[in-house]
Amino acid sequence: KLPLFLQHRVKLSLSVPVPWGEIRGKVWGPDRGRPVLCLHGWADNCGSFSTLIPLLPKECRYVAVDLAGHGLSSHRPPGAFYSSPEYVADVCRVVDGCNHRIDTVRTPQRHKYEKKTEKKKRVYTYEKAAERLLAANPTLSEQSVNILLERGLLQVEGGASLSLHHLSERSNLSLLSHICCQLKVMKIHKMFKPEVVAPFVSDFLRSKVLSRSIREHKL
Repeated sequence: KLPLFLQHRVKLSLSVPVPWGEIRGKVWGPDRGRPVLCLHGWADNCGSFSTLIPLLPKECRYVAVDLAGHGLSSHRPPGAFYSSPEYVADVCRVVDGCNHRIDTVRTPQRHKYEKKTEKKKRVYTYEKAAERLLAANPTLSEQSVNILLERGLLQVEGGASLSLHHLSERSNLSLLSHICCQLKVMKIHKMFKPEVVAPFVSDFLRSKVLSRSIREHKL
């Protein structure tokens, strides 16, 4: 078995099956290390972490993925969207596929979101539907609301149902309220330098993640 400091340098390939193909990535660190999920930004890929992870605590197991449509991961089917809720579901698939406990993800919320379409749709009168749409989109004019409802209502028993699928500000706040992990936000104003960022990330991991692992182990 390799020593801990050597295990940290070894990169393993990751492949998680998804309905449209696979999500690919890389893994660094010991098998029993505390899992840390590394997610890149828009138009990047998991290679963004290649120079940073070697500078981070060796006790962690870093799982970096190419999000759908990025890097070596499969693109979504034609006509599908690349929006934040879909990426949240993808992250949960990765966690389920890796069988890891990763603090930044609450898988029950993913299932709740994905099963939303199974619920019975609400029935509105035209006036109530207009009020609902305007409440979710306060910047719309009355004319815009009427234009959208021309093609945005489905006739159902007892009235009409909205065929629009969107997340209102209230829905977004509800999703955010379920975040229960520790957060650290860093703004980088100049070129990314891993040796500058690493001490801040390492301090966060040691004080908020690894320290909790020690407390849980003692319990």
